[in-house]
Amino acid sequence: MENIPLLTASSLLFIWVLTTNHHCASATQGCGSLGNNSLKSPGYPDKFYPSNMDCVYHVPIPSGMAMRIYFDYFQLQYAFCWFDYVEITNQDNFSFGTFCGEKTGTTIEITGDYAVIRFHSDSIVQKRGFSLLFTAVLPRPPNISMPDVVQTIPDNEVTCLVTGSPPLYTAILKDSTVLVNTTNTAAGLIQEEGNYSCVVTNKYGTVFKMFSVIFSGCGSLTNNSLQSPGYPDNYPKNMDCVYRAIIPHGMAMKIYFDHFELENSDLCRFDFVEISNHYNFTFGKYCGKKSGTTVEVTGKHVVIRFHSDSFSSQTGFSMFFTAVLPSVYK
Repeated sequence: MENIPLLTASSLLFIWVLTTNHHCASATQGCGSLGNNSLKSPGYPDKFYPSNMDCVYHVPIPSGMAMRIYFDYFQLQYAFCWFDYVEITNQDNFSFGTFCGEKTGTTIEITGDYAVIRFHSDSIVQKRGFSLLFTAVLPRPPNISMPDVVQTIPDNEVTCLVTGSPPLYTAILKDSTVLVNTTNTAAGLIQEEGNYSCVVTNKYGTVFKMFSVIFSGCGSLTNNSLQSPGYPDNYPKNMDCVYRAIIPHGMAMKIYFDHFELENSDLCRFDFVEISNHYNFTFGKYCGKKSGTTVEVTGKHVVIRFHSDSFSSQTGFSMFFTAVLPSVYK
């Protein structure tokens, strides 16, 4: 075991230990040389690396730091990394990459307690090998993907998407109450308006991302009528509302579009009102300008779905409902 000084760009000096496990074809063949914060393949730079090598190196990472590995030179047999390769993981066996072929100039950053570097060669083709340089650096904070304001959430669900080196422990909080607590990406239901925070914690600290939730209610059927949210003003974006109205036994439901103006599109792909019954039989899908339209629905109840996308919005709709004898009996 050899103590190796680690030089950093700062005034701090870390002392760390590099250990190797050797599993080679011959007891006389070493697994490479270590020194000056570097790792070289067996024989580098004067000779090609031997065949049938299987070497594992454990590189401790200083507490509170990450390990940056720079491929000062890298040339291995290339065949989809099936035969000769360098694989880099951490103590949790999380893979940061498997490398082969020409990779000189590559830089990767490892987080965890220590880096595990495995070098393997087969019995067929050999190349010049590799020279890796190690530097302790401050870890990069995780990236949190979350809008600052979420106005309307389909099904009230919000997702805190996190990218970074695991393990990352993620929670969604309202005030000091934890709503969701999990590893990596967190998703959960938000039941009321308010200020929330997405909290990400790893061994290096905590990152907060604040966001607000403002519900735009869908409204409901009242006095045999239904209006779009905000009517007669423009309806909000990103709405997904479902309304149900019971149809009296032996009757049909006549729906009259007193006012109807939605974003228009081919096949009503963006903003639309879709009308069906309890059998999921569709009586029509509507967008654009449809004021004056009448639709008759049969079945146990009528289902009206209103959807708006994130782009254009219009004045919406106002509908009236009347129970009538089905047309077949008239």
